[in-house]
Amino acid sequence: MAVRVFKGNTKDESTVLGRAEELKRDFGVEEMVFVGDRGMITSKRLEDLSSEGYNWLRTITALKRSDMMALVEDEKHPVQLGLFDERNLAEVVEDERRYILMYNPLRKDKDAAVRQRLLTKTGEKLQSIADNVRDKRLKQLKQKDKIARRLYRWINRWGMERFFTVSYNDGRFEFSRNKEEIERYAVLDGCYVITTDVSAESMVKEEVRDRYKSLAKVEQA
Repeated sequence: MAVRVFKGNTKDESTVLGRAEELKRDFGVEEMVFVGDRGMITSKRLEDLSSEGYNWLRTITALKRSDMMALVEDEKHPVQLGLFDERNLAEVVEDERRYILMYNPLRKDKDAAVRQRLLTKTGEKLQSIADNVRDKRLKQLKQKDKIARRLYRWINRWGMERFFTVSYNDGRFEFSRNKEEIERYAVLDGCYVITTDVSAESMVKEEVRDRYKSLAKVEQA
């Protein structure tokens, strides 16, 4: 029905509210379910959409890995590791928000491979900093503040900061992988959580899953 094209450096999350309001205005939409991926419907956007001005709008999205980990580690939250099942969809509800727990063994290998690739890329950048700091022929990367600028250019470029321990000062730079944190995240490889505020009466959990997966058609287009 409609297409909007944005500049390539536009943050996905910044497009959500305006497009929803545009659909409501231009097409006379009275009630809508907005389906978006993790980068589009962030926790900040969910917060915005929970305000009174958007009671006509519902969302379906997935939790970021860090948010999913936080819920699993919260003993008081109903989303727990033991509920993820390859055959059956588990659903829990907390404060009127539904969480559909998914597990895909094929995705497990992919999650591990992606993390390993990004760990390697980040490690290579950190090793380059360490080599430059140690090289006595190079004087431009010896001061603490210059090391810090180079470090924070790369340490979280691919979201891997949590998996490294770094120590530096004037003329010194050391780093290592945080194996405990890597293993902690590996436990949830293959798991993901779809979340929605659409009522169960309007949409059963299987349909919520299918609507989220239909984002692949957008990517194809």
